[in-house]
Amino acid sequence: MSCLVSKTAEKLEKALLKAQARERSARQKARLSSIVFWGLTVLLFGVACRDVASFFASSSGVRLMALWTLPAAWYIVSSRLAGQAAQDLSKLKNTAISRGYPGLCPHENPCGCRQDFFDKMEKQGIDLYL
Repeated sequence: MSCLVSKTAEKLEKALLKAQARERSARQKARLSSIVFWGLTVLLFGVACRDVASFFASSSGVRLMALWTLPAAWYIVSSRLAGQAAQDLSKLKNTAISRGYPGLCPHENPCGCRQDFFDKMEKQGIDLYL
């Protein structure tokens, strides 16, 4: 039983670490995309302020606006992914805390606690079968 206890706790710990790393990476990408997006926005604003009508009528102005949509889309997507990764990590932490380590099940005889825990996590989109 002690081998099973340590393996289950180890799997939960690995899943938490993996979710934490994913959240940290997504947050860093969101920060970088924010810097790129707002920097390009300020640059375009400075260029367009000289002569708004000619900026939007010129081919270079249109190209710059089309180019601006790429970092804008990256900014939106990476911000959403960072939020989703943070929610996933939070869900995993809350479930693990509320349930405790399933490997420390107080029952003497084999029970369904561990399987119920893994099924619940899988329904939430968190795969603990590493």
